[in-house]
Amino acid sequence: MQSFRFLILILLLIVSFISCDKNDIINSSDEQIVVDGWIEDEGMPIVLLTKSSTIDHGIHYIDEITNYFVINANVRIVSEGDTIQLPLSIDDRYFPPYIYTTDKLIGHSGQKYELLIDTPDNHHLSAVTSIPAKVEVDSFQILNSEISDTLFSIKGFFKDIPNEKNYYKYFVKVTNENITDTLEYYASLFFSNIYLSPGVGGVINDVVSDTNISFIINRGFINSDSNYITDFRHGDIVNVKFAQVNNETYRFWYDMQTSIIFGNCFFINSSKNISSNINGGLGAWCGYGANYYTINIP
Repeated sequence: MQSFRFLILILLLIVSFISCDKNDIINSSDEQIVVDGWIEDEGMPIVLLTKSSTIDHGIHYIDEITNYFVINANVRIVSEGDTIQLPLSIDDRYFPPYIYTTDKLIGHSGQKYELLIDTPDNHHLSAVTSIPAKVEVDSFQILNSEISDTLFSIKGFFKDIPNEKNYYKYFVKVTNENITDTLEYYASLFFSNIYLSPGVGGVINDVVSDTNISFIINRGFINSDSNYITDFRHGDIVNVKFAQVNNETYRFWYDMQTSIIFGNCFFINSSKNISSNINGGLGAWCGYGANYYTINIP
């Protein structure tokens, strides 16, 4: 799934729930659990848990980061009347590398999944999500970039489900074996198995009445990339995960994207808190009806 994009997500979640209004600042004593979880059609559930930190906490040192990992929680999912335990596993494709998951539960479109979390320090969280039906992308078109004659953009086309209010989200993973710059090459290897959310675009709302919808696919965003561009280069292998999502998942990602684009400070939401469907905590428990595609840039 979208794996290491959660490094970006968790860093943003740590502070982006704090409003710029000083009256809305959360006290250090109000430490909360941040949930970063999802389940997709034909996929296992994945849940990452961290603790929130506030701006007034002071400087964070790298050797303190493990203090914010939650590795001793009781995590369960209730579906179709059954309760399934999610034991802790170690998987270095994620950050933090501690995930709660199980192969005893596989997601299916049309079903609801209730997430229940209890921690030893008496945090009790819950959330419910559903997995919408998959929607196929009919075709992709590679176009010359409007910003450079050496770059390309990608447009996708799909048919929206008529007479319904629908929401969509996509993630992107890019590899390129032709990179000559050493640092860029190793960075590309590091992110070669990572589906990232774009810095611009990435969420689609069927506000138009036409069932034939087109959308531009933008490169995944890494928060340390000060030279972020949305387009692609010669030799890029662009992997796209395109998913129908429910309203709660759409709102979460829409607010995340808005906080990045329009925030006065990169890490701080300029207008409001990011939407969350977690009762008793922060973050999101998402369901994805996802399909995967590969586009080769010649």
